[in-house]
Amino acid sequence: MFSNGDDWTEATFSATGVWQKTSVNIDPEKLPEALALTVKKGNPNFDISSVIRKDVAASPPTYEIILDGETESYTALYKADGTLVSKVKAEEGQESEEYEESDSYDGDY
Repeated sequence: MFSNGDDWTEATFSATGVWQKTSVNIDPEKLPEALALTVKKGNPNFDISSVIRKDVAASPPTYEIILDGETESYTALYKADGTLVSKVKAEEGQESEEYEESDSYDGDY
C-alpha cells in the first residue's frame, strides 16, 4: 500500500513479481465525468462518499462507489462505461472489502 499524491493505492503482485491487481482510493471529484453523471442520475437521493478504482490484469477497470443517503448507504460496483454490476445495502460501519485488511497503516509510509 502506498500514497500517490492524494490517492491511496494498494497493489498486489504474484510471488514472481507479476502485477495482478491494483485498487486506488480516489477522490469522488476525480470520477470520470460520464460515469459520475450516470451514477448520480441512477441514485438521485444519494451522495458519492467514496470511490475505489479497481484494475485487474486483462480486464477493464471497475469502480466501487459508496452511496450515502439520509437513512441508508449502498456499495455499488460500476464498469467504466456506466454499467451497474452490483449494488448492495451497506451494513452500518461497513468498510470497503478491499481496505478492511489494510488496518496496519502506522503513518510511516
